This record gives sequence, structure tokens and C-alpha cells, in this order.
Amino acid sequence: MNWIKKHRAKIAIYVFLALGSIVMVTPFLYTLSRSLHNSQQIFAFPFEWIPDPFVWSNYSEAYSKFGTRTFLNSALLTLIVVVGQSTLGMMAGFAFSTLRFPLRDSLFVLLIAGLLVPFQVIMIPLFMFIYRIGWLNTYWGLVIPIVAYTDVAIFMFRQFFRTVPRELYEAAVMDGAGPIRVFRSVYAPLARSTLVAFTIVSALAAWNLYAWPFLAVSDPDLRLVTLQLGISGGTFNTGAGALRPELLSTMSLMGMIPIIAVFIFMQRRFVEGMARSGITG
Repeated sequence: MNWIKKHRAKIAIYVFLALGSIVMVTPFLYTLSRSLHNSQQIFAFPFEWIPDPFVWSNYSEAYSKFGTRTFLNSALLTLIVVVGQSTLGMMAGFAFSTLRFPLRDSLFVLLIAGLLVPFQVIMIPLFMFIYRIGWLNTYWGLVIPIVAYTDVAIFMFRQFFRTVPRELYEAAVMDGAGPIRVFRSVYAPLARSTLVAFTIVSALAAWNLYAWPFLAVSDPDLRLVTLQLGISGGTFNTGAGALRPELLSTMSLMGMIPIIAVFIFMQRRFVEGMARSGITG
């Protein structure tokens, strides 16, 4: 009893974390269970968490309806968005934190104000813009507006670069290096942890994109350009037109695997990068 009284604060924290973990992992386990049911089992009441039998064929059937191309298209879109946003965000963050130019702070305040505006608010003006310039149903119209949405990247890299001693920049300039050389040789290598953190955030958002691709790619031949559009586009309909929920769960679970793998692989760098990017100078 004395030990419990002495450590009751830690016990309360661990109990709270355990309950939070259960809440977070339950939807994943529910999706996993549904992916192994057949069409009759999945509507049973009460719900059977352990299916009998396990329908492993759901995975091969779901994958055959999509094929490798859909996954590769989603992976390519994610890669382009991550590389584009990271590059633009890192360069702009370096400029806002280190270089001195007129209205620098005012422009950054406007940029931060843009973070308060959800992307859904500007989707319709963006749609009208790409329609007028002829980018509707093109990969340019699908990718460029997302790559240009770099407010979060600029903020994260700017916060990190402000922690770098300015003496490094001044010493490099005295040695004859210009801003581009200083950025490429000094600042960019220091930002690896922040880059990894943003890569995970950006990859998760790009992989799960649905609303903008749905607007920008209305051609039926291009509707499966992303995994999310394929899942929502009726690919798993039965002959009667009803959705097959077991295959939807199967494909949703398969769509989670790449992002989970990326996070597990980069977890340590992710935590470190988020901590560093949150420090203000």
C-alpha cells in the first residue's frame, strides 16, 4: 500500500495512457477483424471479433481489383508532394529565418494567418483556377496546388533554422559563400530531423488525399489515380449495387500499411524533429 501511495501519480499516468492506447488501437483492430469476415459474418449481431472461418481470400480479391498500378500512382503522388513541399518549405523557412529583406516579418505573419484557413475553403477557387488554365483532369492540376500548400513546412523549418546560431551564417558569408551555398552546405544538412518529421506528416496527408483529387480528376479513366478515390468509387460493389464492406475494410487496411511502416521506420527522428521545430529563438 505504501508503494501505491508513493507512486500513485505514475500509476494514474500509466492507466490513462493504457486507456488512451486502447481507444486508439480499437478502430484498427476492428478494421482488421472486418477484413477477415465474409459477407454474411460481417453483419452478424453481436459482432464477432474473431471470424470463423478466416477469409484470407479477401486480400487477394481486393488487390486484384486494384492491381499494382493504383498503389504506384498513390505512392508517386505522395512522393512528389513530399519532395515538393519539403524543398519549397525548407528554402522559404531558411529565407524567413536567416535572410533579411523588406516586409519579411509581415509576410510571415500573413503566412501563419493562412494556416488558420482550412484547405477546403480554398478548394473551389483553386478548382476554378485550374479549369480556366486547362489543368482540369491533368496531373499538373492534381499535384501543383497540393505542392504549393506549404504553410506548415515553412513554419516548421523556419522555427528550426531560428535555433541555428547566426554566427554559422556570418562565418560562411565571410568565407565567400552566397545564400544558396550556405543553405545547401550548412543549413540543409542540419535540418534532417525536422525533414523526417515533416516527411511523415506530409506523406500521411498526401496518401489520404480525397477531396482535392475528387475535384481535380473527374475523368472516369483517371478516377483511380489515387487509392482513396478507388476505395470510394464503387470498386467493391456487388451486382445489386451494395458496397461490400469486408473488401472496403481489407483495402483500407492495406492502405494503412505503407504509412505505418514509414512511421515505425522514422519514429525516433520524427519525435526529435517535432521537438526541435517547436523551439522558438
